[in-house]
Amino acid sequence: MSNLVPALTLFFIGYPLGRATIRAMLVGWFLILVAMTQFILSRWFHREGSAVAVWGVTTHSSDSRHYR
Repeated sequence: MSNLVPALTLFFIGYPLGRATIRAMLVGWFLILVAMTQFILSRWFHREGSAVAVWGVTTHSSDSRHYR
């Protein structure tokens, strides 16, 4: 009887803690796989370059002729 109380205590504390640890690890690995998949698919389906169109800027100062 003296060993039964510590054994039951370990079981009742350890069993949910072990399940929570495994669940947290599985969720973490799932999130890592989702992030890697998003990165790969974003590189695959999106074209290279900026999403904002950048146009050339012309200068009309007198100094710009000096530095040609």
